[in-house]
Amino acid sequence: PEGVEVRGPLVGLFSAMTDRQGGWIAALACDLPFVTAEMLHRLAGLINDETEAIVPVQADGWPQPFCALYNARACLPAARESLLAGETSPQEFLKRVRAK
Repeated sequence: PEGVEVRGPLVGLFSAMTDRQGGWIAALACDLPFVTAEMLHRLAGLINDETEAIVPVQADGWPQPFCALYNARACLPAARESLLAGETSPQEFLKRVRAK
């Protein structure tokens, strides 16, 4: 957003959501070699009207925001708020959306 220094991984998610302007997007990091189409279909099967993001969680409880699906229209305001607040971490952004 205007007035925000462009840095950190959340800027990438914000840019993708801005470009999409609605619908769902997939965010996939380049260092996830074991992500399969089947896994993405399983994540997509969890989409519903009450959920704004579908984010897998590792066995240690850590969410994987760059192996996730986001409702761009619903998540864009939260991403903007996070960036304007100086937060660059997707982990903080996830606290602002209804994630499953």
